[in-house]
Amino acid sequence: IVMEHLEGPTLAAWIRGDAWVNPALTGFNPSTRATVRRREDTRAHASLASPGEGAGGAAGSSGSGVTVSDVQSEDVGRRASLEEILGVFISAGRGLQAAHERGLVHLDFKPGNVMFGADGRVRVLDFGLARASHGDANTAGKNKVAGTPAYMAPEQHTAGAIDARADQYAFCASLWEALFGQRPFPSDDVAEIAVAKHLGPPSPPRGSTVPAHVIAALQRGMAVDPQRRFADMEALLAVLADDPRLRRRRWILGSVAVAALLGAGFGLARAAESQERVDPCVQPDSLLVEIWDQERRAAVEEAFVATELPFAGDSFSRVAGALDAHLERWSTVRGEVCRATLVEGRQSVERMSEHMLCLDRQLRQVGGLTATLAEADTQIVARALESVERLDAPDACRRDPEEAAGAAGDAALGDERRATLLAVEDALAEAEAARIFGRYEQGLEAAGRALEQAEAGEDRLGAARAQALRGGLQRLLGRFDEAETDDWAAYAAAAGQGEELLAARIMIELVSLKSAQGEADEAILIGRLARPHVDPEREPRVAANLHLGLGTVLQRHQRWDEALAELDAGAALLAGAAGADHVGLHEFHLARGNVLIESGRDVEGAGREYETALEMLIETYGEHHPQVGAVRLNLGSIYFRRGELDRTIASLEAALSLFREIYPPEHPNIGLCLQNLGAIQALQGDYAGAIVNTEASLEVMKAQLGTEHPDYATAERNLGTLDMLEGRYREALVHFQHAVGVYEASLEPGDSRMVAARAERAEALWWLGDDRAFAEDIAIIEQAVSGLEAGDRRRLGPLSALAMARTHADELDEARAFSDEMVNFMVTQLGEQHPDTARSRVQLAEIMRLQGQLDDAREQLDEALAALKREDGTVHVYGWLVDHERGKLEQAGGDAAAAVAAYEAALGVLGEQGSPVHRALVERSLAAALMASDSDRARKLAAAAD
Repeated sequence: IVMEHLEGPTLAAWIRGDAWVNPALTGFNPSTRATVRRREDTRAHASLASPGEGAGGAAGSSGSGVTVSDVQSEDVGRRASLEEILGVFISAGRGLQAAHERGLVHLDFKPGNVMFGADGRVRVLDFGLARASHGDANTAGKNKVAGTPAYMAPEQHTAGAIDARADQYAFCASLWEALFGQRPFPSDDVAEIAVAKHLGPPSPPRGSTVPAHVIAALQRGMAVDPQRRFADMEALLAVLADDPRLRRRRWILGSVAVAALLGAGFGLARAAESQERVDPCVQPDSLLVEIWDQERRAAVEEAFVATELPFAGDSFSRVAGALDAHLERWSTVRGEVCRATLVEGRQSVERMSEHMLCLDRQLRQVGGLTATLAEADTQIVARALESVERLDAPDACRRDPEEAAGAAGDAALGDERRATLLAVEDALAEAEAARIFGRYEQGLEAAGRALEQAEAGEDRLGAARAQALRGGLQRLLGRFDEAETDDWAAYAAAAGQGEELLAARIMIELVSLKSAQGEADEAILIGRLARPHVDPEREPRVAANLHLGLGTVLQRHQRWDEALAELDAGAALLAGAAGADHVGLHEFHLARGNVLIESGRDVEGAGREYETALEMLIETYGEHHPQVGAVRLNLGSIYFRRGELDRTIASLEAALSLFREIYPPEHPNIGLCLQNLGAIQALQGDYAGAIVNTEASLEVMKAQLGTEHPDYATAERNLGTLDMLEGRYREALVHFQHAVGVYEASLEPGDSRMVAARAERAEALWWLGDDRAFAEDIAIIEQAVSGLEAGDRRRLGPLSALAMARTHADELDEARAFSDEMVNFMVTQLGEQHPDTARSRVQLAEIMRLQGQLDDAREQLDEALAALKREDGTVHVYGWLVDHERGKLEQAGGDAAAAVAAYEAALGVLGEQGSPVHRALVERSLAAALMASDSDRARKLAAAAD
């Protein structure tokens, strides 16, 4: 029995016995009734149409004729027009709809399955994978992965719950290929295709002439979430068949369109009233009222002065000048846009309306910013000039037609519609200003309000921008799951409207989000997927930001060469677009400095990068910008590595003073300063003071990041190290255990922070006598460093623990190799005079002593002590380690008296404030040396040590 639906799809089926059979359903055995579903699927095939609806011409898994794939190939002849392609697919789509209405899902719709019959009609072939649509979410995970990867829906890749909307996705993917001459996800790798699909629908090729309403419909039909697609094929086909451009053109020819534009502040000369030439583009005096008029200017100045900051006056002068310059350029662009249409006739009214809406939105941004400046506090004053620098350039509103696919729907707006859109802009401006000034909760509320207004006013672009801004604020607040939900929804909305630039910016935000979540591979994948959507020639600053984001991710995950390549490319783009002295380049210098110092490649080069960044910031923003303090903080790390502790302290104190002037006590930058000052105090031997500052910094970080963030774990390791230096090994172990757990949950296994934390934990375990746990950590550490070449800085953290383990196992040659490498690292990275270099020499001297190389060991101790002697004649607290090992060296050489003198010197360095555990260690050694000459004292010392 041949059955065919008049509107499009065809299907062959026949009856054999009591089983409904479809030739394309291979492997069906009617005698076994393999599954109820298979039978139901087959019955649904046969119910697609009744014999009385058509006159033959069957097709099932095969057929004769020309398919859409044939038409798309080069040998067919001329390329079909837009109207022809849409006509073919709308006809095929009606057939799919008919199948869906009868409960059947095709599951393999693609160009090769759409055929032109001899009668010129369109047929849908190969229902071989089709089955009944049960609408049952419980089938998720039970379905087999089936379909053609290039076209099938994301849920088909994962064997998820499938309904008719899977066909809708395949239909849109096929039409996309027919319209643009390329598949939406052009790859031969099934896994890559699946990942790309789950990142959202594609953006059209640049220069596309396909109408915006078609692109938007296809992108909606290819939404990742089936719930976001059209309700059914009928709704999708209605959008494709209805061209809003025709309606708009008919409407805009009337005088209403021009009148609506004029209502936004333009006037046309009326010949009947005057023969004089009148400029229709004169800017109304009222345009800047409550934006940047005298009242607003005075309010901002008063607010700045009220903060009583010593630099408030200078900051206001800079900000006022920058706002004046920005608005002067804005007025110039506005006049040029107006004259291009109303005077010179070079531009359509539609295009003028689009550009004017963009400029009006920018003006609202300025108004939102100045309203915030009029309520300035110390943080706002410090970042005010930067906030003006971040305003969108007015020239960006003059986009080429092909760059504005998503904006076409706003052409020739009436007064009411314009007011609705600009109301959204007010809330967006408030949210953006709050973000810049660190008022994230306030910004979140404003962004939510903007989103509600945009959705109520059917402003899809405004909604996408609001949701993107809300996502960024959620990330800054550490709410990563909420941020990801907002970002992906905003991306889908932006891409669906052809707003490539906004979509690319959202993907850059997603790079930052994924990096913050510790998902480096996904962050890098998103960044690279974003790259084709950003034209460096048209949008060099956006492209530069993408390079910066990727470079930062790669730096955090220690992929140094790739990070530098991204940073260099981004810096070159920004310098070419904005000039070699543009302040935005300071971010690239900072990031380059971070790579150079963290990789250990070039500490001096890192210092030069930081100094260049500092000069740029001071030149543009003055001494009191928060980023100036941040760079001083980084410079402190350079001085620290050089062993220049006085310069380090001066740099940190300057940063801390600036931060305390601007920020509240719980600000993270204050926490960082306290943490670094604690590290310096530790090097100076002031462990008690170091612990106080480190604990204070942890409280700040806990409030900002929580205790499960890797940055918190790194700071906690510092506290653990201080506990070790004080001999509190159990307390240290608690901190190291927690840090390792946090790292395991957020970092890659080979990350140097993870390896270093395990090494620190291993050392604590050794001191506590837990040989089993110590050996377990050492085995993991050895595996982690085995693939790293000697000289790789990632080996630095565990070298001391590995040398300790080999010494403990009496494998002295291997211990010596690890210790030699450690000393060389320290000398190269920190210099001969650094206290940590001296400490590493003590470990090497111990191994040399055990090897019987006493003279070499003595030489190492002499160099260590020389580095620890201060100008005032005192010795750094690490001096007890030198004297203690010297005592053991003298005992090994048979000179008990010299050994006693060395142990007494070690006790003298420790003093009354030294660690009780370390005093006990020295006292036990001294007791052993005194046993032959003063047994009474030896017994007393041994008893006290126990």
